[in-house]
Amino acid sequence: MIRIVQLKYTSDYRETSYYCGVVLSNCIVLTLMLPPKPVPRGEVLCGDARTSGGGNSLNDADFYPATISFSKGKQFSDNKYSSPQAALIRTNTKLPNYLQKWKLPEREFNEMSECRVISTRSLDGDLVEYEAKVLSKGQCRKLLPDQEDDAICIDVNSCRYSHCELFPNSAVFVCNDSLVGLVKKAETCESYKPRAVTNLYRLRPWLERTMKNLTRMQLQSKFAKHLAYLEFRSDSNPLVGGLGIILSKNLILTACAPNLNKIKYAEGVAVYGLKVTKRELPKNQTRHWNNIINFQHFEDTPDPKKAQLALIKLDKDMELDAKNAAAFSLPIHPPEIHAKCVVVHTMFRENEPIIETDVIIVDKERCREQLPGLYEYSICVQIAQPTDDFQQCDVFKPGSPLICDGKLAGIVNYDIKCDSTKPRPCAMVNKYNSKWKKISNKKLFVDLKDDSLLADLLNINLRILYENLTPVVCFQYHFFKFK
Repeated sequence: MIRIVQLKYTSDYRETSYYCGVVLSNCIVLTLMLPPKPVPRGEVLCGDARTSGGGNSLNDADFYPATISFSKGKQFSDNKYSSPQAALIRTNTKLPNYLQKWKLPEREFNEMSECRVISTRSLDGDLVEYEAKVLSKGQCRKLLPDQEDDAICIDVNSCRYSHCELFPNSAVFVCNDSLVGLVKKAETCESYKPRAVTNLYRLRPWLERTMKNLTRMQLQSKFAKHLAYLEFRSDSNPLVGGLGIILSKNLILTACAPNLNKIKYAEGVAVYGLKVTKRELPKNQTRHWNNIINFQHFEDTPDPKKAQLALIKLDKDMELDAKNAAAFSLPIHPPEIHAKCVVVHTMFRENEPIIETDVIIVDKERCREQLPGLYEYSICVQIAQPTDDFQQCDVFKPGSPLICDGKLAGIVNYDIKCDSTKPRPCAMVNKYNSKWKKISNKKLFVDLKDDSLLADLLNINLRILYENLTPVVCFQYHFFKFK
């Protein structure tokens, strides 16, 4: 039975740590501690683990494990060695069915029980287990006086190796095949002293309460219902994607889009009402399009230092409602200086929820120092808590909406040479939402070098698409590839 998984944390300093995790439910894993950052982001490696002597490894290099991300969790205490160490994580999707659940201890363990420590071997990820010797409470308090009263003290039953070598941090302490505790982490392991173990029975009320709270937690962004997932398909580019924000039953605002009329055997697809990432797109939530207006003149790929906005008109109306799919209002004012801002986006894997990630608005002058030549009406953002495996270039698709204090503020640019060490530009949407302007029926070809034209152009073309007018402003644009 597989009840122990491996957790992978990547720190801001590109250091990777592995911890043992105990499966408690189809979305909750018990471990020793969360990653040391405000957003407890990491991965659960759910491979077919085994004890020593088998052939199934948890090592990334040996096989492709079932990998599930998490970004929510709760720590019991401050992680000090003198305090109980335990944490619960909530996975973004359900764990595989072949993983068995382990029950929390229902009674205090017997010091005379047969006990062992199970862990994942650091080099190859296989599960290994060693017999453990349990010390009496009197010995425990004498040898480890700084530990909490409920702590359990153990040592290795070996003259050849010490517990520092055989009992890694977060290893699972089991007695008579029942879950008892987790081996605690010390700043420095002292082999001449016993090793402290968190007594899970004493934490049972907190664990049960926290499990319920995490299970009920809404992982999906409340703004997901305003999001549309876009695909551009052709013979040469079978699947190219982006995101957009729903403005009405047949209109989507995004960063940029190819002119599908100029590509043979091409089609545009928009999917709305998604709550999670899907490979197989639901037909009843899918619409097609080939009517696009871009607001940047580009030949092959759009310039990330110029404003990027595009309007897509669908061939068939979406079925909107307040709960599953809804239009989002265009803003009138720019975001406040100290506004709370998020970018709403999809994740990498099947069935992962559409989430929102906290971002920081970068000072305008500092942004232009790093991105010289950037257009005037832009907002620069950076992920508030990035990690090596969670960077804005990886997770923010072109067209992802920037939302500040609950209002649409910007649209994330497309950038084929995206650099996660630099801010990401977003088009400031409120600048393109002034009153409608009357225009003549004369066709114009406009080179968008002047940012002051953009507000008029957006309003002109919104009116064109809404009212099915003949386009009065024409643009030249070509197909491009998303990264």
